[in-house]
Amino acid sequence: MAATQPVATERRVLHLSRPGRAARRFLIGSLFGVLVALGALLAFGQAYTGRILPGIVLGGVDVSGMTEVQARQAFDTALGELETGEIAVASTRASTVIDFADVARVVDEDAMVAGAMALGRGGTRFEEALAGIRGLVGPASYPIQIDYDRAALASALDAFRVSGHRSPVDAQVLIGKGGFVVGGAVDGVTIDTDRVASAIDEILLDPSSARATKLEADSIPIKPATSDADAARALTTAERIATGIVVTSGSRDWTITPARIRSWMTFVGVGPEYAPAIDHADIPAALRAIKKVVLTKPRDAQYLRTRSGGIFGVAASSAGRALDVNATVAAITATLDARATAEPTLTRFRLRTAGGEVIPLHVDRWFGEPEPVENEVLARAVSPVLDVGCGPARHTIALARRGAAALGVDVAPSAVRIAETRGAPVLHLSVFDRLPREGAWGTVLLLDGNVGIGGDPALLFARARTLLRAGGRTLVELDPPGVGTARFQVAIEIEGETGAGFPWARVGVDGLADLAEGAGFRVAEVLTGEGRWFARLDAR
Repeated sequence: MAATQPVATERRVLHLSRPGRAARRFLIGSLFGVLVALGALLAFGQAYTGRILPGIVLGGVDVSGMTEVQARQAFDTALGELETGEIAVASTRASTVIDFADVARVVDEDAMVAGAMALGRGGTRFEEALAGIRGLVGPASYPIQIDYDRAALASALDAFRVSGHRSPVDAQVLIGKGGFVVGGAVDGVTIDTDRVASAIDEILLDPSSARATKLEADSIPIKPATSDADAARALTTAERIATGIVVTSGSRDWTITPARIRSWMTFVGVGPEYAPAIDHADIPAALRAIKKVVLTKPRDAQYLRTRSGGIFGVAASSAGRALDVNATVAAITATLDARATAEPTLTRFRLRTAGGEVIPLHVDRWFGEPEPVENEVLARAVSPVLDVGCGPARHTIALARRGAAALGVDVAPSAVRIAETRGAPVLHLSVFDRLPREGAWGTVLLLDGNVGIGGDPALLFARARTLLRAGGRTLVELDPPGVGTARFQVAIEIEGETGAGFPWARVGVDGLADLAEGAGFRVAEVLTGEGRWFARLDAR
């Protein structure tokens, strides 16, 4: 067995070196520096107790280190002007000024100061001190906070809307001693403030908005329920009803006058239903005088006696006579009702040439509102405007609504009377008569076939040129291409009866250029729409 040699075990000891004096000084100094820094931070934070931390700018105002009172004073000085100003709002009928004070537009100092005081707060003192130091290094800007009283603005706009509101006026037929008079319809107006309300809201909340602003509110027309055309139809019916009625008994007759019939009449309904109505209960009173004259008492047969009482003959009996009031009232009522429901003569009004050709006249259009294509044409009219052959003056009235000075002329007394009852300025004159403002009109209208007036388009265009000022224009309605220029004799045909003939003409689009050139015009524009053709002729 081998013997084992013992091995000696070596023990090592770890020796820690003691720090030297320099190391001890460094460690102590570092600890002291940290304590100083911590103390400084705490002192910094303590210095801003009750104050806004550094580096905070609100609405361009540096409020660093300020107390609440100081911050409010700074805002008043720098931002107080934001609370003064006005917004002028206008429409076609009303205007108002909304002062900032009226809607309590204010800089929200409470919210801004509270927000500034809270910035960087809410942590430990150490964290607040660090936030303050960060503010010194990199200031932070915050927007101005502005508010206003929305209920006050809504109230101001409501008052403005009410002040500019105009209710529409229905056209109506009035009954006077001499006959009927038409009171023309008048459009109403309402003001739409929705768009300006949104704009005002943006202005009041924007600190960079101007101190004085002007806005335009939208004016929206309100059409009356009963138009001029509705009243004109009712007038035509009423005039047809209010013609005399002859009551006959034997060889005697009596006339119930138009004035008496008008006294039984009222107008009821609205819009297309607007029409005259007869109070049948008033009819019997018109028969009282007739009843007395017609009344004859019956006579019995009787003996004829002498003075002594002897009979010498017999007087024959005779029947009495009385007016059957109920039957007469029924007959009068039936007559009036038949007149009321008869088709208006106006719809059977047309021209007929010597060769038998019928030229329809759109009389129903004359009493309506201008069609869209006509409005496009009227938009090209330059004031003042002479409406030649104006008829019931729908174009004259439409131009007046656009703000243009317009005058109608027509040779038909009935047309002039109707136009006057609609409130249009008209004269009972021909275009070839001496007219007001000769050589000073801005526009001459020759619409609704009136290019045919006089039967000589060249002469008519030359006359129109003498009426216009330099730079004036004529707006003319034409026939479609292919017609050229045609001159002929026509007569007015009403209810199948034809009147005396007179000269008339047609001018197609393709026949216009030479006529215009010869009269001192140039064709500036040709328009078409809804199957109709128009042209604008500018004076050279």
